[in-house]
Amino acid sequence: MTESEFTAGPHKYRAGRMTTFQQLHVARKMATSIIYTGGMLKAANDFDANQFAKTIAATSAPMSDADLESCILSCFSVVSRYQAPPGVWSPLVVSNAMMFDDLHAQEMLEIVFHVMRTNKLLDFFVVSPPASGEEGSKDRKSSGPRSRTVKPSSTDPLTGGGADTNPSSTERLI
Repeated sequence: MTESEFTAGPHKYRAGRMTTFQQLHVARKMATSIIYTGGMLKAANDFDANQFAKTIAATSAPMSDADLESCILSCFSVVSRYQAPPGVWSPLVVSNAMMFDDLHAQEMLEIVFHVMRTNKLLDFFVVSPPASGEEGSKDRKSSGPRSRTVKPSSTDPLTGGGADTNPSSTERLI
């Protein structure tokens, strides 16, 4: 995986690759936010870092402060910020300590968005439908667990119940 450069707020940043375990822990702790964001990314090609920041702020409310800070610091640990006068890239975090004190919440969450996108964490829970002709193929080799479509019950917390009788709008993949 290569690094990606981006701008958040008035600064230029570079996001690198997280370790496999960092990716797993961030994906696990932020699963609700990633699932919600992944669905929005799939539905709208123009979903951006600003929308992500608002989504994360809202969907991460149930997380403990320590878990959220751990996820953000894991993301920041692979980010460098461009310093114009000397012309060097400086790490955003060293030994879990922030190296810059001028970040605000919006910019912080935009950086997290770019790190998660660079490390493909936003696609972590997105399930793609099978390619045409794959469903029911007898000579297809098993490649692991398969998802299935279910209709939610009237008490399904993910859809708010069966208020809509259109199956296509109330079905979800599990």
